[in-house]
Amino acid sequence: MIVRDKSSAFRLFFVIHGSVVPLILSKILFVTLLASAIAVTQHSSPGFIPDTTL
Repeated sequence: MIVRDKSSAFRLFFVIHGSVVPLILSKILFVTLLASAIAVTQHSSPGFIPDTTL
C-alpha cells in the first residue's frame, strides 16, 4: 500500500509516481491528435469524410 503525506486535493491531482498516466500518455496523445485531424478535415472539407448514420 502506498502511504503519502497529507496533501491538498490539487497536489494529489498532479502526482505521477505510482500512476498509470506515463504508460498510457502516448496513446492519449495519439487519439487526441487523430480526433483533432478528423475534426479539422471535416470542418475544412465537409464532403471528404462521409456521414454515417445508424
